[in-house]
Amino acid sequence: MSYADDLAKLGATVRPCKFCARKVVFAKDTQGTDVCLDPTPPVYSMHGDMVGCSRLRGALVSHHATCTKYHEHLAAERLKRGTA
Repeated sequence: MSYADDLAKLGATVRPCKFCARKVVFAKDTQGTDVCLDPTPPVYSMHGDMVGCSRLRGALVSHHATCTKYHEHLAAERLKRGTA
């Protein structure tokens, strides 16, 4: 059972990314805007001394930041528009 599956049990919308097919969590931010979140990113917290860090379990980040297929799609769209 994955973290995304646990979030789905709590009522979050979980479905595959249309670009890479990985499970992503869909939620709304405080302004009501839809955001897609990666439930399994490597997120770390730096300690005050900036020497060590620790993995933050349960942290979510924008899936657009971690989806390489999304970046490939954007690059292809820019080429089509001639803005690459």
